[in-house]
Amino acid sequence: MKERYDLKFQNDDIAIENGDFALASGIDVLIQDIYNQVRVAHYSWALSFLFGSRITEYINMPDEPLKLVELKKDIISIFRRDERIVKDSWEIKISNSKIGASFLLVGRKGPITLVLKEF
Repeated sequence: MKERYDLKFQNDDIAIENGDFALASGIDVLIQDIYNQVRVAHYSWALSFLFGSRITEYINMPDEPLKLVELKKDIISIFRRDERIVKDSWEIKISNSKIGASFLLVGRKGPITLVLKEF
């Protein structure tokens, strides 16, 4: 798989290093891409209507089993669309305070663990 580069973001803003735009590479690009898809509302990005998630729709809903199923399904759909993530390698954990995920990256041995959303 070829190396990918993207603008680096910090605190929802483009990072500047040495007076120039900073670049993210490698695993940092993947992590940034996942966070961007989680934060962007589904169907709101004009360049791809598959981009984004519905996580924000479920945040203030009462805790019901259906809510948990839909949250997991939404996160899994983000992982399924990304060819850098090993198919069916993910584990999603939802608690009262956060949504976490672990997954394997193609060509990497150990899992990556992220906190996707904190409440």
